[in-house]
Amino acid sequence: MTTVQAGRLGTWLEADPEYLLGQTHKPVRHPMLYHNAPQELWRALFQAVHAGTLGGVLILKCHQINLDRLPLGISNDDPRSMLAVVLTLKHTVGSYMVEGWQLWQPEPWSYPKSRAHVLSVLLLLQALDRLRHPGCYPRGLELSAKEMKAVSDGTQHVSSVLGNYRWLPKWDVETFLNLPARRQDIAASLKDYGDWRAWVTGTHSREG
Repeated sequence: MTTVQAGRLGTWLEADPEYLLGQTHKPVRHPMLYHNAPQELWRALFQAVHAGTLGGVLILKCHQINLDRLPLGISNDDPRSMLAVVLTLKHTVGSYMVEGWQLWQPEPWSYPKSRAHVLSVLLLLQALDRLRHPGCYPRGLELSAKEMKAVSDGTQHVSSVLGNYRWLPKWDVETFLNLPARRQDIAASLKDYGDWRAWVTGTHSREG
């Protein structure tokens, strides 16, 4: 495989070209970042929706963790407090249609500002789904804390964690958003990051 071929394949598979060439043990350089800039993930969603390449959205959390009752003293870098967004993206490779999984940096639910980032994305997805854009209804999936740490560290590609969706939906994102306990967090998110609503109504340039 040439460097050029590895670069192209890495783009399609969301994998580090150096990993494909056997030059590093980490399959990804780092997850896609949207810390302090949720607009980056909004933009990726809009581009995928309007290009027709969005196959689905997965929201990952750790198994058997109640996000409203996190253990006392849990740190912001504890994988048990993380929520991760994964976009399933469709690519045309020659005469084939292939899917790749794009992981966005897991954000700690234990940190209020990160909750606002995550909620801005979930609320955007909810709005896009209600406007009947395909692929925008997020599925909630669960994985172990060990696997959440591995995908966050880049030592495991998210596709190996998801497998064949062996984690069936064990929590519903729509129900999660509609819980009474969510109202204060949603209000804070809309106050700080509610400008995604302008993107939905078309007053913001969709090309970013």
